[in-house]
Amino acid sequence: MTHVRAATPDDASRIADINVRSWRDTYQGLVPDAYLSSLDAEAIARHVREMTESGRDTVLVAGDPELLGFLWMAESRDSDARPGTAEIVALYVDPHHKGQGVGRALALASCEIARDRGFDTVSLWVFERNEHARAFYAALQFVPDGGAQTTTRWGGVSLREVRYRRAIAGS
Repeated sequence: MTHVRAATPDDASRIADINVRSWRDTYQGLVPDAYLSSLDAEAIARHVREMTESGRDTVLVAGDPELLGFLWMAESRDSDARPGTAEIVALYVDPHHKGQGVGRALALASCEIARDRGFDTVSLWVFERNEHARAFYAALQFVPDGGAQTTTRWGGVSLREVRYRRAIAGS
């Protein structure tokens, strides 16, 4: 099993590198190339460093000593979220380590942490056209809850996202 732990500010550069490379690998053909090329690992690292220093949200990393993936979790940002809902804001695995259980370990760890913090549900948004991610979350018992939104946030192209949700047993 992949070791999962809380991220520290020292992990920020590696998390940013994984974030950028994973976006470029995963979203090529979905998100405009110009946007993918403009991703700034240094700016992402600064943001991650601030998050890990503030303790505002939860950032987990998988792999030891080499970081293989990360997950960012917070209280749900959705205006229609019930109290007790956490959200996986981001989950990315180094493209060279996909399919090795890293993402699964991170997602399951986030559910345990959410439950321990009093949440009873974990939600997340995924691009509707990202069939691989949708199958991944479905295999982990996340189900579409009917939530959908269209955004132009990433490169000005309209992209539809669907929301998945999982009740946490033992909450």
